[in-house]
Amino acid sequence: MVINKKYKLLFIGIPYSASSAIIKELIENYNSEPLLHKHANIPYLIKIFKGLDINQFHITAVQRDPVDIVFSVFNKLKTNANGVYTDRKYFLENGGHVSKKARRTFHQVKKNNWDFLEYLKNVYSFIPYDSYISENRNYVNQWIYFDELNKGFSEMLKKAGIDQKRKLPLYNPTNKIEGKSDVPEKLIKIIFGPFLIYNKIKNYNYSISDIGYINYFKFLFFRRIRAYKWKKSDRISSGKIRSAYD
Repeated sequence: MVINKKYKLLFIGIPYSASSAIIKELIENYNSEPLLHKHANIPYLIKIFKGLDINQFHITAVQRDPVDIVFSVFNKLKTNANGVYTDRKYFLENGGHVSKKARRTFHQVKKNNWDFLEYLKNVYSFIPYDSYISENRNYVNQWIYFDELNKGFSEMLKKAGIDQKRKLPLYNPTNKIEGKSDVPEKLIKIIFGPFLIYNKIKNYNYSISDIGYINYFKFLFFRRIRAYKWKKSDRISSGKIRSAYD
């Protein structure tokens, strides 16, 4: 997460959604500061800074198609991008961002040589997909769409009253080792449908009856569990970076 106190701007770094590029640009060229940690969520921010009125801030985040996000995650697992799944400094318990669960998945992908569809079926066979978007959806004033990144970045700066200095540079792209296979719509409905409905993600127009009521209520049940775990993750990761409000 990044804050610009002068212009009352908060940017939430949703994982695998160009957050590194925007955070780097805001800090290096727009006098912004890291707040808590890179992928911190608004509910945890409110808990830590009880006197902070977030209604004074223009809050933004990037919204990316979840199928593309999971494909990006899969490619990082296949390539062990930057060695994050084997280098201990990146482990969550050491102040990094890689959980034990992610490392177990990495070893499963490597051991079984899964392709993308096998990965989807094995990882999301029981629990539907969810992401930090669900944690922050009620606080975001402006969504920057991944397929219109530069346009959204420019609009964010304009709404905050900041003069743009340059086009947003590309940073930390995923090293893709294979093309994304077409994911059957039936599988999208089962795995991603509840998340898409809950967050009203554009380009999808599913109803609860399309994905199944049991599947949707299962998503809501695990939504609560995930919210608890992500707050715990925020607390652990935030020890790595001093707050801009300290």
